[in-house]
Amino acid sequence: MKRAFTLIELLVVIAIIAILAAILFPVFAQAKEAAKKASCLSNMKQQGLAIMMYHQDYDDEMPRTSTDVDYMDPTYICPKLRVYWIEAVYPYVKNKGVFVCPSQREKDLDVYACSPVPKNAYISNYAAMPAHDFGSINYSVFGDPAGLILNTERRGRFPASGGEILAPYKGTSGFLPGQPCSFRTLADRPGRNTYGRMSEAKARKDLLTQTDDDTNLLNRANYDEHGNGAQYAFADGHAKFMPLSRTLDPAHFLWGEYFYPRSIDGVSECD
Repeated sequence: MKRAFTLIELLVVIAIIAILAAILFPVFAQAKEAAKKASCLSNMKQQGLAIMMYHQDYDDEMPRTSTDVDYMDPTYICPKLRVYWIEAVYPYVKNKGVFVCPSQREKDLDVYACSPVPKNAYISNYAAMPAHDFGSINYSVFGDPAGLILNTERRGRFPASGGEILAPYKGTSGFLPGQPCSFRTLADRPGRNTYGRMSEAKARKDLLTQTDDDTNLLNRANYDEHGNGAQYAFADGHAKFMPLSRTLDPAHFLWGEYFYPRSIDGVSECD
């Protein structure tokens, strides 16, 4: 005759299963996030190479974060005023998935339904890829392409904004102000005629209360997307995971030797 399990034995088995689950579930979650992180790094690498191919095809002129277009042109099917960098480099990747990071919520990524890239999880560096109202820049002005961020991961919404989704087509900047007028010169700190480099302390302090994405442009980037850092693509084509502090190190500032694009009087929305 087979002996049935006693209540004590069943409770011991249940306790063992519970302990194993408590140990293994976090491991599974970490493995899942590691896979997402690797996928996002691969995306950044492909974007960086696509941007390189773009400027090589256009006499080393860098793509803009946004470019004005004639939306009344009958060949232009998307009813918006500008073409964004993701659309400019899309022909070099031809894969919509390259612009989607699996760590971000899908509903935070919408761009335009008519765009060839309807979802975007990434954001450009204004210093390397200027806005539509700044002068164009040539790749040759970059003194250290391997130390210049081209783009990174985009923040979907500010914690203090009450859930408002941020515009998915704007750029970010490591400078303060984010898009300085050309009469300003780079200094240790911003002043009446100077601009400075952003610090991690200021970025994180502003993030606690920021609801307007024009207040601190660096906070448009989600520099903690993967816990303690984010993925970055660089002007020489490589991509790398880094904490925010590494990108803002004054001894090796990765957002630009200075703000390369020149403002245009009466046109540029600069500070």
